[in-house]
Amino acid sequence: MKKEQHNQEAIVKLIDKAFKGTISPFEKEVLNQWYNAHEDEEVVIYTSSDKDGYKESLYEKTLEKLRSTPKKNNLYKRKWIKIAASISIFLLFSSLLYTIISDRPMSPEYQTYISQAGERKKIMLQDGTIVHINGNSRLKVNKDFLKNRDVALSGEAFFDVFHDPQRPFTISTNHLTTTVLGTSFSVRTISDSVESVVVKSGRVKVTTKSGSEAHLVKGQMTIFQNNTLLTNTYKDNDQFFGWLEGKLVFKGESLSQIAKKLEDWYGVEVILKQDGKKPCSITGTYKSMDIEELLEIISYTTKINYSINGKIVIIESNGC
Repeated sequence: MKKEQHNQEAIVKLIDKAFKGTISPFEKEVLNQWYNAHEDEEVVIYTSSDKDGYKESLYEKTLEKLRSTPKKNNLYKRKWIKIAASISIFLLFSSLLYTIISDRPMSPEYQTYISQAGERKKIMLQDGTIVHINGNSRLKVNKDFLKNRDVALSGEAFFDVFHDPQRPFTISTNHLTTTVLGTSFSVRTISDSVESVVVKSGRVKVTTKSGSEAHLVKGQMTIFQNNTLLTNTYKDNDQFFGWLEGKLVFKGESLSQIAKKLEDWYGVEVILKQDGKKPCSITGTYKSMDIEELLEIISYTTKINYSINGKIVIIESNGC
């Protein structure tokens, strides 16, 4: 992005030199090559003016150059007039891609990685950090990442962070900011109001928007719920990290919780029908199974019936 913007600014300066007659032979050749390469392309204009103001200004400048161009060196001048005129035409007929760079402060730009429901993705960031993104999750990475190692997460991801004491790695979610120097851990936004951070190795600091903090080491986790951080230890790695090995893990979970996991894991829509009797609580670890195999196993131990029609799954429960 910065390189492209720099190139645009350089070309604008060369065109201005061409109009003023101060362009050097080398610069002339550079501009010739740029023009020949872009003659049939739409033009991108970077400006702090509004679109109409820029169009009017450019149009007037083009007319002024046309009127004041002497007849000698007419062939050479005609090419740069043609460049400006072609830009005006693109503007007037709305056939350009118009980009405004205003003087107002701009929020950081991000590159977004999306893992759709039913997908799991593994990416490597520019610093060597490995990120596993679970289904139905989205990771936004600061485009100036090598200077500011900031990312934003919606959903669930596991981070194996490259150690760099000079540049802390920060993950932002709806309610929490997790800061690390080099470690591996899982971050999950369970719902709009519930989030968790689970540390597999190293040390992290978790901060809420209200300023509350939790410092976690290997084997610890914190859950943000009811605007409070609750920190505890854990022993079952599969419960939090099993999905990295293709394991779908249920730990005393209700059918409604399982339905959400099935949607994210298999990319389906689950319609749950319960009769209001004693709810089911299901525990189990399932690996490399399709959804029909998994539901068939669950149906052996619980009073559920299910049907699958393409991407629609209906689960009926008579209680447990």
